[in-house]
Amino acid sequence: MKHFLDEYNKYFISRQFDRLGLFELLQQKYAVKKALYLGSHIHITPSLVYPEVVYVDSYDAFKKMVESEEAEAFIANNKQYAQPSRYTFLKQNYDTALDIDDDFDLLLSQYAGFVSQAGKQYLKKGGIFVANNSHGDATMAHLDKDFKLIAVAKHTKQAWRLSEEKLEQYFIRKDRQNDSKKELLKTGKGPGYVTSATCYIFQYKGK
Repeated sequence: MKHFLDEYNKYFISRQFDRLGLFELLQQKYAVKKALYLGSHIHITPSLVYPEVVYVDSYDAFKKMVESEEAEAFIANNKQYAQPSRYTFLKQNYDTALDIDDDFDLLLSQYAGFVSQAGKQYLKKGGIFVANNSHGDATMAHLDKDFKLIAVAKHTKQAWRLSEEKLEQYFIRKDRQNDSKKELLKTGKGPGYVTSATCYIFQYKGK
C-alpha cells in the first residue's frame, strides 16, 4: 500500500498545491467550522484548519490512505484548533445521494467536475462555495441562481489574498460569447475570460 505522506507530498506539497493559505483566509473571513469536499483525492489539508470535514471520493486506495494512522497523526500534529479533529472519508461518487447532514458552512470544488450542482443541497443557507474553473464549475455556479459571487481568491508569489472588489469584471469571455450550461456539460472545462482568479467564492442563497 502507498504511504499517505509520500502521496500527499507528491501531489500537493511538491506542486505547491496544498492550498493551506486559502483555507486559512476562508476561516478568518467566514468562520468555517464544518466543510464538505467532493472529489477530494487525499487532499486533507482542510482538516488542518476546519474542525469537521467530510471528504468524498470514489477510489478505494484514497480511503485507505486518508484513514491510515499516518494521516491521523499528520492532522493531529499540524491542526490549528484545540478541539479533536472530526473527519470522514466516504468512498463513493459524489453525484449519488450522500448520507450526511445538510448544514455545511463550506463546499469545496477543486478539479472534480460540477461539484456545485451535486453538493449545494448540503450547504446551509448563506454557506460558502469555493471553486476553481478548470472544469467549469465556477462558471456553472455563476449561472446558477442559487449562488452569488461574493469574492475571488488569487495566489501570487506564494501568498493568497481575497478580494471583494470589482467582481463585475469576472466571467466576461474573451470571445464575447454568452456562457451556457449546455456548453459546460459538453466541454467539461471553463471558458477563457478577460479577467480570471485562482478560485471563486460564492454564497449559497437556496433553502
